Amino acid sequence: VAQSFSLGLSQIPDVRCYSGARAMVCSQQSGGDEFQGKQTRRDILSHVGNVGAKAVVLGSVAVAAEANAEKAGPKLPEQEWDELLKSGRISKMAYNVLHNAATEKPGTSKLLKEKRKGLFKCAACETELFSSNTKFDSGTGWPSFYDKLPGVALETGNLADQLVMRTEVHCEKCGGHLGHVFEDGWIWSTPTNKRYCINGLSLTFTAAEA
Repeated sequence: VAQSFSLGLSQIPDVRCYSGARAMVCSQQSGGDEFQGKQTRRDILSHVGNVGAKAVVLGSVAVAAEANAEKAGPKLPEQEWDELLKSGRISKMAYNVLHNAATEKPGTSKLLKEKRKGLFKCAACETELFSSNTKFDSGTGWPSFYDKLPGVALETGNLADQLVMRTEVHCEKCGGHLGHVFEDGWIWSTPTNKRYCINGLSLTFTAAEA
C-alpha cells in the first residue's frame, strides 16, 4: 500500500510523493505519467541528500547521515546506454527504469506469471540476478524474490530510502536500477524475511534446460 508524504525541506518546494512497494513517485514531476518528467526519482533523492543528509533532526537529537557506501546509478558509459536503446535491446520504458530509476506500473509485468525454472537476468547486460527458486507471489504487482544472486548490489547510506525503510537494489555490473528490498518478508514467511520488489522491465528470463 502506497504511503503519501511530503519531503518538507525548506530548499525544495512541497513535493507530494508516494512510496511503498514502488519506487518513489512525486506528483510534481510525474504529471500522471511515471515515465515522463523533468526530474527522475534519483534526481529528487540526490537533491534531498544534498540538502538534508548532513544532519537530520529527530526530536532534539541530530543524527549524522553521511553516506559511506556504494551509490546506485548507471555504471555503463552513456554511449552504451544510448546504443542499447537505439538497437532495441531495451525499450524506452526499460531504459527509464534501468537508467533513470523509474517504476513500472503494478500488475503490468509478464514475469509476474512466470512459473518455469530458470534465471532472471539484467535486461541491459544479462548479468544473472535472481533464481526462480526464490520467486514468490507477493500480491504487490511486481515480481518478488526472497533472495538475490551475487549480481545484485545494494545501495546503502541513502537517507531518503532509510526513512521509508527500504534499500535500492541495482545490477552490480551495469548499475541499472532494479527496485528495492524490504525487510517485510515475514509477512509471506520467506526464509530470509526479505522481499526484493523488482521492476519486471529490468529483467529478462532464461528458462532452465529440460
